[in-house]
Amino acid sequence: MTIQDIGAIGEFIGAFLILATLVYLAIQNRHQQKLLLSTVSQARTDAIRHVQREMTEHAEAFVKEESNECLLAIDLFRLNLVRSSALRNAENTILQYRLGVVEEETFRATHNAMKSMFASQSVRDHWVSSRGTPAVYSDSLCTWIEDIIQEVEGSAS
Repeated sequence: MTIQDIGAIGEFIGAFLILATLVYLAIQNRHQQKLLLSTVSQARTDAIRHVQREMTEHAEAFVKEESNECLLAIDLFRLNLVRSSALRNAENTILQYRLGVVEEETFRATHNAMKSMFASQSVRDHWVSSRGTPAVYSDSLCTWIEDIIQEVEGSAS
């Protein structure tokens, strides 16, 4: 066996090892992607649960507000914090959707939840007062919420 024959065998083995490495990396990449999607999904669930817990804790104030009853300033402040948390979750969903880690179905569900939330006049009033503050929410969220408000007000007519 000549040195050229040994070199050819080495090239063949090297090519095979490169191919095996690429297959391994593809499998690892797929596994990492599934892990990322699972982590994002769990984080979204935790964030939604947190907002729902806050809403439950302040349910009486929400009911009073919807009934046009007078609220204490502290209750209104708390309600606005809960709304801000919900809006931050929606803002996060927009970003994750654009990055491709949230599916269309999840994005649509968030859209419907925001539409339901903005059916309330008090929520729309909160939005008007908070969006006037510079850089409170991203331009993407502002545009999206404005479209939702138009949908809500259009369907109410």
